[in-house]
Amino acid sequence: MPRPPLVSFLIDFDAEERRLPQPAPRRAGPPPFVQPPTRDTEIMIAQALDKGRNEGWAAAEAAWEDKLRVEREQFQEQLAAARAEWARTEGEALAGAMHTAFDSMQSRLSAALARTLTPFLEQAQRQRSLAALADAVRTLAETTRHELIEISASDDLAAALASHLGDLAASVRFVPGAGPDVRVVADDTVIETRLADWAAELAAAVGQDAS
Repeated sequence: MPRPPLVSFLIDFDAEERRLPQPAPRRAGPPPFVQPPTRDTEIMIAQALDKGRNEGWAAAEAAWEDKLRVEREQFQEQLAAARAEWARTEGEALAGAMHTAFDSMQSRLSAALARTLTPFLEQAQRQRSLAALADAVRTLAETTRHELIEISASDDLAAALASHLGDLAASVRFVPGAGPDVRVVADDTVIETRLADWAAELAAAVGQDAS
């Protein structure tokens, strides 16, 4: 008796699946129900938005304050530098002006003082010269025998010299003279005061100081 083929002993899974009952097709239903947000959720969202907005404003305000502070510091530094430069420049100009003013004032004061003191200096020098001249005339009259002592001087100088000579003035002949000098002649002896030269030197010195 012939053997059946081996394939006959294999299970036909496709036939087995066809014999199983198939599930009924599902009908398309409505979408799943989603619970809408409650009132508390809306409040939380609004609060979060307000918080973010406030934080944004605070951050912007802080940044603005920092920028304003930096600008103020820079302005103060620039102002201090400008003030220091102005003080240095104006101080130099003021110092120069003060030096010029002091120099001019010193020149004017020196000139005024010289003009004021010159007459007194001339008077003092004249008195000293007349006193010395009177002593010289007295010495001539007392130590040597001169027949004549002649004094040439202006009227005011002759009167001043006579007051210095005292009683000796009676033995002296006064003759009119010109200028500020006094000339004494006793034989071969000649004495001059040379007040004119001294006055010229004084005037030159005063003029140099005044300039």
